Amino acid sequence: MIVTCPNCSKQYLIEEKKLPRVKSAARCKDCGARIIIDPDTITAPATEENERGTTEPASANETSAQPAESAAPEESFSVEALTAVFPWLGETKRGNLDLPSIFTADAAKGFATRRNRRAAAALKAVYGCLPAILAPDEKILKSARGDGYFPAEIPYANTILTLPANRFSLLCTDRRLLVINLDWRRKGCGEFFYQFPYANIRETGRGIFRDCLTVKSRSGRVMRFTGLTTPLAREMEEMILDLRRNIPNWNIAPVAPECLCPACYAPQDCASRACSACGAAFKSPAGAFYRSLALPGLGAAYLRHRLLAAAELVTLALLLTAVITASVLDLKGGAVLAACVLVLFMAASSLCAFMLGRKGLMLARSGTGNAGETGEDGGEELQNHESGVISRSREMGSRTGRRENVHAT
Repeated sequence: MIVTCPNCSKQYLIEEKKLPRVKSAARCKDCGARIIIDPDTITAPATEENERGTTEPASANETSAQPAESAAPEESFSVEALTAVFPWLGETKRGNLDLPSIFTADAAKGFATRRNRRAAAALKAVYGCLPAILAPDEKILKSARGDGYFPAEIPYANTILTLPANRFSLLCTDRRLLVINLDWRRKGCGEFFYQFPYANIRETGRGIFRDCLTVKSRSGRVMRFTGLTTPLAREMEEMILDLRRNIPNWNIAPVAPECLCPACYAPQDCASRACSACGAAFKSPAGAFYRSLALPGLGAAYLRHRLLAAAELVTLALLLTAVITASVLDLKGGAVLAACVLVLFMAASSLCAFMLGRKGLMLARSGTGNAGETGEDGGEELQNHESGVISRSREMGSRTGRRENVHAT
């Protein structure tokens, strides 16, 4: 059976036994256009009878059919097969999802692969926020989930103590890379929201083991994500570079804001103290610094790093116990040494709290958005799959026009 691309007219030859039983979609290898494969209307190759009464492929129009490629199993795409593996996709609106680009079918396992499960998990965790974040005509092309690695947090047991707050969903849309922080359960949106328009991205990398993704912005911001699979890291990097290549003079275009307001998702400068669109106040890095300087752990608690705050308070208690014990026992130089360690610990705690506060925009008051609300086209069904997700889209109906203007710029 022959399938023809409606955009570039390239033809593909599909064996009858590999023909999908239901209406499916594939993507052209040459132009990337979407090809609809309908087994009820697909045409067979033209044939002509030879002298012996057998049939052979007709020579007419043979040049247009050559080279007719055999469509690989992963080229075909069936929404029914996808929703059988991920039922939640069949119960939600998919207007902003380019499913054939996000998910790929394996010849043996179909859509039930590790790569697709990770891509689906990255989408499902943030799906309650997406209607308010995305522009109406914006499409998600790739999704992945990774752990953010911030060198400034190495003193915290090589970032282990801050790991629950450093999990992200990475979404490649047709106009930007969205980086959405996840909550500690990885089942909903967290504190930080970033965007990297492709013109902002100066350089990308995948690390020594090729399973990481590093994004270096023209603004100087560097974000590293570990824990991706090698195929997903490669696909994300290739997608970013391909989309950036389509932007003329991307390296001299103005640098767009790279942080999003957690309340209304409007792009903001990452040093802002309040949202210019909705007026929501953000936590201050200086406030975290002075709190930790007064009492280690207070700065981390102010930034809602509860595990880190508990660890700092325990460490402080141990150091104070060491100072008091050394003083009571009159150990030679022991009290002075313990006091010096205590001072260094307090200074390090303050500095690290300041760096944590600079990581992104965090609402000064948690729960500013209304739980369970979404944008106009979000659908009430999102609440069923993302219970516990705070969409933070308060008054989004009145701000829809303003958000569209912000995305357009």
